[in-house]
Amino acid sequence: KLNDPFLFRDMGQAVDRLERALRNQEQVLIYGDYDVDGITSVALLIRVLGKLLPGKILYYIPKRLEEGYGLHLSSLEKAAARGVQLIITVDCGITALEESAYLKSKGIDLIITDHHEPQEDLPEACAIIDPKVPGEGYPFSQLAGVGVAFKLLQALASRFPELKEPIYKNLDLVAFGTVADIVPLLEENRIIVKYGLDQLQKTENVGMQALIQTAGLGERIINTGHIGYILAPRINAAGRMGNPSVGVKLFLTNDPIKALDLAKQLEKENQQRQLTENEVLQEALSQIEAEPELLQENGLVLAGEGWHLGVIGIVASKLVELYH
Repeated sequence: KLNDPFLFRDMGQAVDRLERALRNQEQVLIYGDYDVDGITSVALLIRVLGKLLPGKILYYIPKRLEEGYGLHLSSLEKAAARGVQLIITVDCGITALEESAYLKSKGIDLIITDHHEPQEDLPEACAIIDPKVPGEGYPFSQLAGVGVAFKLLQALASRFPELKEPIYKNLDLVAFGTVADIVPLLEENRIIVKYGLDQLQKTENVGMQALIQTAGLGERIINTGHIGYILAPRINAAGRMGNPSVGVKLFLTNDPIKALDLAKQLEKENQQRQLTENEVLQEALSQIEAEPELLQENGLVLAGEGWHLGVIGIVASKLVELYH
């Protein structure tokens, strides 16, 4: 009951361009985002496309604290210098007007897969796969970024049937990113998560096994609550506190010892994230205590010197829950 991926109006062009890259063994860059949705999207594409492009796929995830969200010219310049011929974005790219123009000037093709709202103008790309583009014919607009990446692979499998098995073996990554991104678990998302959770129970992903083990869930049947509240925050912690690539490395490794080391590293990052978050929260609460008149305003605006950029979003959410 999954929707036909070719209902995306640019899916034909995307698959044509990707097929050419696979046939010609081109250098491809997957450009992602630093949250769980972006990290699982990058890992999914590499684990599946790597079957046909061994050693030819690079990936890049910007650091939240240094670069911020989305495509950056400095990283694209490095990609051009490395001889990249095709860039596929996941969970980002729909607003990258300047960056897409730069790539066009360098003769580098761009396939955008995203699920965020576009601006009035769309980037210059050989294909844009985003259910929120106005006039897009796709019947379900609430896919996560990893869900959109999954639809691209589903379409590609119509040309390369040997990809079907690796796609569905990695459905645990699609479910993981979908739950973590808090999209509505309706329609296609519900199907992806139901069968993705089944795959998660018997996952062949060595990194996923290590993550579940270090989180103390080895004997549990994993549900959406375990993903949302226990497992996903560990992957997110790397992006919030430092280097998001740790999460991608975890999901790509086939070495159980390396996987355990990476999972333990994420465990420490998450503990540090919790401490930092609590410090900022306590400082924010102290401000409100000292100035209770702030609560008479229509909106609550708080600021602090040195508050960690990786956690202020979570702290803001907690303050919303407390003070409405």
